[in-house]
Amino acid sequence: MNTKTRTTITYEAWQRTVVTRSSEPVHIVCGLCEAETAMFTANEFARLIGLTPRQMYRQIEAGAFHFIENSDGSLLICENSSPNQLTGEKI
Repeated sequence: MNTKTRTTITYEAWQRTVVTRSSEPVHIVCGLCEAETAMFTANEFARLIGLTPRQMYRQIEAGAFHFIENSDGSLLICENSSPNQLTGEKI
């Protein structure tokens, strides 16, 4: 009698990315407020003012914050951007 055996191999892959922030913030002249201020990544600034990253990007698209876009597409948010500038989104 012929018996067929089927073997299923399942694997799980994990990846961990650790991002650390330098001790000193980046200071750049903001094009909107024309002041040299500390600049934060969008995720850092969202954490500082209590938004989720998704909410932060919605507000950036709505023009609520001063920002500079780097050549790689990443954003730096001006420290002078205030949470009271939030427009139209309930948080």
